[in-house]
Amino acid sequence: MNHANQARNLVNLLGGGFRQHEYVRFKAEHERLYAEAVRSGDHTVVVTQFYTVMADLLEAYFGTAWHFVPPEHAGQSRDEAIRGLQRRIARLLDHRPGRETLDVGCGVGSCMRGVALESGGRVTGITMGQYEVDEANALNASAHLERLCTAEQGDFNALPFEEGRFDSAYAVYSYKYSVSLKQAFGEVFRVLRPGGRFLVYDMMKADTFDDNDPEHARAIDTFAYVCGMPPFLSSQQRIDEARLVGFDLLTEMDLSQELPWYDHFVRPPILMKLLESKRVQGLVRWGERAGLLPRGFAPFYETFVVANVSSMVNGGKMGALTGSNLIVLQKPGGLG
Repeated sequence: MNHANQARNLVNLLGGGFRQHEYVRFKAEHERLYAEAVRSGDHTVVVTQFYTVMADLLEAYFGTAWHFVPPEHAGQSRDEAIRGLQRRIARLLDHRPGRETLDVGCGVGSCMRGVALESGGRVTGITMGQYEVDEANALNASAHLERLCTAEQGDFNALPFEEGRFDSAYAVYSYKYSVSLKQAFGEVFRVLRPGGRFLVYDMMKADTFDDNDPEHARAIDTFAYVCGMPPFLSSQQRIDEARLVGFDLLTEMDLSQELPWYDHFVRPPILMKLLESKRVQGLVRWGERAGLLPRGFAPFYETFVVANVSSMVNGGKMGALTGSNLIVLQKPGGLG
């Protein structure tokens, strides 16, 4: 999806679909649910609430793939970069016809369909929301991939599958929402056959995060609050949790090399300039006062759009946050 189409979709959404939401209530409810999540350690409800509104915005701008991949070369489109990640997943998992892999947190199934097309192997996805299940399966059918791709509703902390069912598994931008990685890793370990591989590609605290830098802490804390996520862990912390349930580490890498994972936000630079523009924010506030935008939309825009993207990109630029960490784990035993 090019930038012109992205902008057109957002304008159409602002002009129509966004008017159905009650933004004053949404923001107040988000604050209440996030505070409760911090107290209880369970972020499921606040994340679900977040996506009731943000799913439309994300799909309007990003299509059905809501994760970020660094371009392999200058000028590579976001769609091409995502396809490159899907090829990498299929290759690293040795996924092929006759095998079944589990997509942990499949959303509306963009990665599922890509991995199936790249490999010819079967992909079963699991996601919390029934809306996402229905949308994923409808898109699978539209792509004539229902023979290879199926989405089911469920919790990745309690997978509804029998022991040893899957040849492999992967999770793309899913575990950043988990407050019990040991439980989540343990469930995947249970449903993998001996020798099965598990690939995790996710956003996390960067190795260069500085505990003594308040700007680092502010960036990731703001991003976590806006999205309703639990505190970020580092790659090593995740690997340690995976080893506790029995996984062996095969490889760990960050895909950002010459170009960063947030490249498609800063190229072209006009996007970030518009998002962070005080003049644009003032126009949004004026639009709300004039009745051109729904009540409460201005603070929603400043928090859930501007602060969301700014904290994520600036966190990446300063080395506090990475969105392109990849680890491959293996359950011992079998033929590999």
